[in-house]
Amino acid sequence: MKSKGLMLLILLVVSVTLPIAFAVKPNGPSASNGLRKNKGKKKVLHLYLYEKNETWQAVENGSWAKITYLTHKNMTIINAHGLEPGSNYSVINYAPGTNWTAVYEGDTPDPWPGVDSREIASGSINEGGNLHLKANPEDYIDGKVWLVLSDDFDGNQMTGWQPSDYLFEYDLIDLKHGLKYKPK
Repeated sequence: MKSKGLMLLILLVVSVTLPIAFAVKPNGPSASNGLRKNKGKKKVLHLYLYEKNETWQAVENGSWAKITYLTHKNMTIINAHGLEPGSNYSVINYAPGTNWTAVYEGDTPDPWPGVDSREIASGSINEGGNLHLKANPEDYIDGKVWLVLSDDFDGNQMTGWQPSDYLFEYDLIDLKHGLKYKPK
């Protein structure tokens, strides 16, 4: 009888704690969802991308991605979730080198369609709606990082605009200097 009670208690504890242990999806943007260093791992940085709505806020329970930069290995790992299976996506560095603060303040025009944008990696979404890629970027990534439909990017610039199907960075980045920055 004691062993049955103990087993029930163990099952109860496991059933309550196991879902919490495997819950990896961020609840939405927060201060920790920008480009951040891992504690104790100074050369590992993370950037989250989110599906955004028409007011440019992250969609609750929407698609999302986590990009891990292993700066000491010049390697990028991309994991995206909640996307349409079978779709082809490209991770791009949109209009690198743009002074985004000046764009947001109206001092510089938006560089649409992002001539000289670069593809970081591309691949197909698996049956589970996930994308898992590894890339070795030629040089540092800065500014805006987007996950876009491959058909909407020609390798140099955007050729279409379907933002409800894209994921956008939470914060602008400047990996050359190891900083996270946001427009004023």
